[in-house]
Amino acid sequence: MSEHDVHTGTNGWLFLVGGSNKVLVHSRRSVEIDIQLQAWQKIFTQRYLAAKQANCRYFTMIAPEKIYIYDDQLGELAIDPKFSLSQRLHRNLLFHPLLRRSYIRLYSHFRANRTKSDLYQRTDTHWTLAGCTIAYREICRSCGAKPVNDFHRRAFREEVSAGDLGSKLNPERSERRTFYDLQSDSTRTHANSLALLFESQQTSSHRGIHHVYRNQSTHADPRTLMLVGDSYAHFSAASLIIMLAETFREVHFIWSPAVDWEYFKKIKPNILICEMAERFLCQVTADCFTVEP
Repeated sequence: MSEHDVHTGTNGWLFLVGGSNKVLVHSRRSVEIDIQLQAWQKIFTQRYLAAKQANCRYFTMIAPEKIYIYDDQLGELAIDPKFSLSQRLHRNLLFHPLLRRSYIRLYSHFRANRTKSDLYQRTDTHWTLAGCTIAYREICRSCGAKPVNDFHRRAFREEVSAGDLGSKLNPERSERRTFYDLQSDSTRTHANSLALLFESQQTSSHRGIHHVYRNQSTHADPRTLMLVGDSYAHFSAASLIIMLAETFREVHFIWSPAVDWEYFKKIKPNILICEMAERFLCQVTADCFTVEP
């Protein structure tokens, strides 16, 4: 990502419009993208059937692009949100016999709540606690789990810093950012070597990061959840992983766009959720992945 990939909107809002996934390019009609979305639909169907065969509930969740949620803050840049990849995917799945109930739709909930509080950090592509909470509650609703309600009251720290978008500008664009420590009842029982290297800033590589959490609280949902996702699940300001670890007895997180089915068979989860940033829908990834210990 470079400075040319960042659009400056109004009221301090910054937006990703370029990058390797060409966010703005895909905001228009495209036969190529329609083909990609059909390919993803086939992968989602295969995942659903594989999970069902193992008596596991399967869900797909797409993290909406900030540019389609806060299009009212774009200034002179005009886009039509109905052409967002997540919206196009949603329309494809509306009448799908298998996938229509396994798709956790965030777009409409984010749009409905965008004026109540910032759902994304203004200088970053990622969610605030408010945005992450919407995703978390939709997961709980879909899975039939009781959500934890006190995350907004947990310990936090504030700092003035630039997010992943603001840091690309010259000079940098900073904001006051809040980072929450959400972990209370859960304990991380495993982090692979890549996760430890990433946390110690010895590597910027992230695909293949693997965490396991256990929660012995009497209030924890007794099920095991496997989350395959990306930075929207693993963002330090408001961690979706920790929210889920505070909710379920056991949570396994793997940072990958693909499912490791051998690992799936080993842990036998009750729930499998595949989360992915909307911009990654333009690159189809087959489920050929093996997580490292």
